[in-house]
Amino acid sequence: GHLYEDHLTHSLRDPEGLLSTLPAIATALLGTLTALWLRRPGTGSGTARRKAAELALGSVFCLASGYLWALEFPLNKKLWTSSYTLVAAGWSLAAFALLYWLIEVLNHREGWTWPWKVLGSNAIVAYMFSELASEPFEIPFLADNGHSVSLKGWLLEHVFLRIPLPGLASFTWSFFYLFVCFLPVWILYRKRIFVKI
Repeated sequence: GHLYEDHLTHSLRDPEGLLSTLPAIATALLGTLTALWLRRPGTGSGTARRKAAELALGSVFCLASGYLWALEFPLNKKLWTSSYTLVAAGWSLAAFALLYWLIEVLNHREGWTWPWKVLGSNAIVAYMFSELASEPFEIPFLADNGHSVSLKGWLLEHVFLRIPLPGLASFTWSFFYLFVCFLPVWILYRKRIFVKI
């Protein structure tokens, strides 16, 4: 009766138990190690090129290790398996290597980086808002065909689920919710308010 999803699925599993927490800690440590590695001393464009190449090499190593390990221990995001940890780190490093190359080596910094700069400057606020805003979206207060529905339910039914491709519908809802969470962070950014720990 104490399991995280027992009341929802009546299953005997816990996606946030000890065995899922350990690889999640490893995920945080991989990100921390990457940041520490990037902050090591060095000057010149050759250093930025080398760092981008090393990020890409780290990506290949994590992806190869993760997919190889997945042959024995399957990829499972819900349980945050160790094979999933390596594959997620690999794809994250691949995206990071590409962005690092574009921004630090090729110096493409203007315009397209603005949304990430806004989100990154108050990432904690964006995360907390995303957690807190989900509850009001679930409160039924709208009338729809004689039933009381939540704002999320109404939007899904009348907007997002009308998109014929389920994957695209899900992505569009996620992007919409990201936009909702972006708004308060953008206001803070404009007022030069930055929340840090």
